[in-house]
Amino acid sequence: MNVKFDITIVNIIIGAFYRVERNQEAKDLFAAIPANGLVPNVVTYTIMMTNLIKEGSVEEADNLFLSMEKSGCTANSCLLNHIIRRLLEKGEIVKAGNYMSKVDAKSYSLEAKTVSQLISLFSRKGKYREHIKLLPTKYQFLEEAATVE
Repeated sequence: MNVKFDITIVNIIIGAFYRVERNQEAKDLFAAIPANGLVPNVVTYTIMMTNLIKEGSVEEADNLFLSMEKSGCTANSCLLNHIIRRLLEKGEIVKAGNYMSKVDAKSYSLEAKTVSQLISLFSRKGKYREHIKLLPTKYQFLEEAATVE
């Protein structure tokens, strides 16, 4: 049987590898994409970056984002929102703020799920509440955060 893979099928396989915690195989398959005459798309990058952040490889995800932009693949709202949520889950508030600035620069909006996560994270007492000052000003929704000099 002669099966031809396209990027959609590769994306499905990469996602499946991550779901069953075969992370290295997902990374290897991603690295092999160009050798197989394919080009990663925004879905490919979303799968890779969110999973890299999930496993704690935030710097690697940032580098992949830069590589994506250099290759001409444009970040869409969905990708940016996924990255922001994953960074917030990991407590990477400053980096999440950087990606929120990218959302603003592209005139995108935060998705309801992202806003809900922001509100949940920063409205309760705890270690993250003080970090709200690190976000772009328009996202500092707590009254006391807006008045801090």
